[in-house]
Amino acid sequence: MQTFDNYFICQENKMAALLAGSVSLQSDVDECNPLFIYGGTGLGKTHLLKAIKNKHEEESPGCKVIYVTIDDFVCEFIQSIQSNQQFEFKKKYLQLDILLIDELDDIVEKFETQKELLHIINSLLSRDIQIVISSCKSPIKILINDRTMIRRMNSVITGIGNPGYDSRQDFLINYIIKNDIPCSDSIAKFIAEKVKTNFSVLGSVMASIDKTSKFSGEEITIKMVESYLESYFKK
Repeated sequence: MQTFDNYFICQENKMAALLAGSVSLQSDVDECNPLFIYGGTGLGKTHLLKAIKNKHEEESPGCKVIYVTIDDFVCEFIQSIQSNQQFEFKKKYLQLDILLIDELDDIVEKFETQKELLHIINSLLSRDIQIVISSCKSPIKILINDRTMIRRMNSVITGIGNPGYDSRQDFLINYIIKNDIPCSDSIAKFIAEKVKTNFSVLGSVMASIDKTSKFSGEEITIKMVESYLESYFKK
């Protein structure tokens, strides 16, 4: 389960984690509403949105929270039209305490859904209902009905950057410790130098190396990892 406790914090994502944590406390909704979190794939945006949801459901069981990807929102909206249940669809999204929208980029060119989403967002904001939105692009660059998603001056935008070497190394060391993988920190340093990508891929690489080692009985060494990476990135 995604929580703030198991979210890996580094230089590139610490502001996003701080703002998401602040939203989860709901200390002052108007200071950070809506909150936009943007960054590339595999950097932890979805984890933060689900951590907000899980924290509220744990600490405030009566709190109405919806986490939804834009793809699912589009499907729900289309189904509501086809089944003549638009009223029920709107009611579901307007009777909320928090709305968490993931992967906003996917709404491009879905014009009818854009109108419905803007109506819901504006209605919730008018009642100071907290909204958090994630996307791969900055919301400044996402046009909805020929206007950007920035609707109010107190919107907060925070980006998550691609992890640098130090962050990749720290992530891998943390992953090795958490998953009790029998290898040294030098392996983490080597992989961090060679694999310059997001945390999702780094975790997948480290997990695959661990499984390969267990199945083959081969010790995790620099030579073994170098050979594995060569085959991994040829796939």
